[in-house]
Amino acid sequence: MTFFPLLLASISGFQILDNRLLYLTRSMGASTWQTFRFLRVPAALPVIFSGIKASATIAATAAIVAEFVGANQGLGYVLLKGTSTMDLELTFAVLVVLTVIGIIINYVVEFSEWLMAPWQRDQSS
Repeated sequence: MTFFPLLLASISGFQILDNRLLYLTRSMGASTWQTFRFLRVPAALPVIFSGIKASATIAATAAIVAEFVGANQGLGYVLLKGTSTMDLELTFAVLVVLTVIGIIINYVVEFSEWLMAPWQRDQSS
């Protein structure tokens, strides 16, 4: 479930590069690897990280849905059990835990983006 959003974000991220920059790197004698490492990847990183953020959200949701189907333990199982017995406290407790997990995953991805794309730090402030 998370492969295609990340793939599409990566493809669109690698396509946003201006062709004039590619011509410039070729004219200066840069190899294909150097062009990829120093030009294509840094230009695509913000778009790729937006795909990672979407994929992380989908992954957490998919894990819960998978636990609905065939698990005997886990948060999805507890959530399904709480809703079937109409235990509102248990259901809301699981939803709060899932929300906290989602927020933590989002912060981990944002911190990774902050580490890997230092040129974006000044623009986001």
